[in-house]
Amino acid sequence: MGKEDNGWGPALKAKIEESYKNLVKVTLYEYEISSIEFTQGDATEEVLSESPDLVLYEPFSLINNTVGIPEDQNEETILIFQNKLKKVNKHAILLLQPSYPIVGATYYPRDIKELKALGKEQDVSYLDHWEAWPEGDELEDYLVEDQDGPNEKGNEVWLKYLAEYLITQK
Repeated sequence: MGKEDNGWGPALKAKIEESYKNLVKVTLYEYEISSIEFTQGDATEEVLSESPDLVLYEPFSLINNTVGIPEDQNEETILIFQNKLKKVNKHAILLLQPSYPIVGATYYPRDIKELKALGKEQDVSYLDHWEAWPEGDELEDYLVEDQDGPNEKGNEVWLKYLAEYLITQK
C-alpha cells in the first residue's frame, strides 16, 4: 500500500482501524522495486514476519512493465508470494489489486487483464478498482501531471472503492 501521507493507504488504514477498533492491526508497506526483487529480497520476509491474516497485494505490474518484466513472470512471483504467505499462515487471505490506471497505455492494461484472469484462475479475490475510475481523457484529472501516481481525486476514488469492499457491509 502506498504510505504517502496524502495517499489512499494511510486513509484506508485509519478507516479500518476506526471501524474495527482493536480487532485488527494494519501495517502499510511500500516498495519501489520489481516483483522479482520483491520475492527474492528481504521485502517478502519483512511482510511475512508479521504472519498476516490478510494481505491486500498490489503486484508490481506497473514497475515490471516499465523495466520489461513480462506479465507471466509477475504472475509467477504472485504465486511464489502466495505460497510463502500460506506457509506462515495457512488461513491467510490474499487480495489482489492493480496499480492505478494510466492514460494512453498499451501493454499495461493487457497486463492488468492477465492479472485479473490469474485471480480468477487461482481463486484469489481481485479488487478491480479500475471500474471506479473514469476512462479516456477524463482520467488525466485523477492523476498527477506526469502520471506517476494518482492525485487527490484519484486517491479518493481508490480509497472509496477499497473502503467499501473492506468495511461496508452490503
